[in-house]
Amino acid sequence: TPQEISLFERETNRPLTLVILVDTSKSQERTLPDEKKAAKAFLSSVMRPEIDKVAIVSFTGEPSVQQELTDSLPKLNRAIDRLKVELPPNNPECEEVTTPQEDPLCWTSIWDSVWASTNEVLAKAPEKSRRAIVLLSDGDDTASTIKRQESIDSALRNSVAVYSIGIGDPQFYKIEKDSLEKLSNRTGGRAFFPRSELELQRAFTQIQEELRSQYVVAYSPRNKARDGGRREVKLEIVNPELRKQKLQLMYRQNYYAPKQ
Repeated sequence: TPQEISLFERETNRPLTLVILVDTSKSQERTLPDEKKAAKAFLSSVMRPEIDKVAIVSFTGEPSVQQELTDSLPKLNRAIDRLKVELPPNNPECEEVTTPQEDPLCWTSIWDSVWASTNEVLAKAPEKSRRAIVLLSDGDDTASTIKRQESIDSALRNSVAVYSIGIGDPQFYKIEKDSLEKLSNRTGGRAFFPRSELELQRAFTQIQEELRSQYVVAYSPRNKARDGGRREVKLEIVNPELRKQKLQLMYRQNYYAPKQ
């Protein structure tokens, strides 16, 4: 149903509340040093003292908060420095481990970790801040109890965009591009698949630019039902010259109506 737009403006100064969510399972063994270096450079560029807040969360078969939300860059850098690939000391190859309950270090729970970052970390964010998760993982979930769609729905309900950086050891692990793209595209973020340290740095730079320069489009929906229902959103470019350029619009594709 076409809607009448009541507000359209560029927004660059909104406070940011971010979670850097890092996969520390075995698939990240070779790439984690580059991830840490790029993440620290990203935070140094994007954070504004006393305005923006960031948390660091790592995960294998379960998430672990390494640093709660803070505006202290030294604390965040120390948390990033502490990140390491977690393997059972007495079973580094995770042989004969059949369930996540036996040893969560042998598993990867992406969707559980996105859900926890949304509901247990970003839920504490100031109401008017822009909330986002920057996820670094190969996208191969092996242990979550929460489905991917549940984590997407949770992000939508809490106005959280997920930016995915699909990264891992390509010699041994496949990057699950489809899963990461669906997670990011549906929440208004974007997925990147860097193949080198330079491309990884560029991905962080692009995320920084997009977080700082977005547009707000507002309307009062014609459907006034306060039923908690899921509503679809579709934006299109109508300018013929711009359509020829095949520009891609990134936005939240769904939202949930308030519920009485």
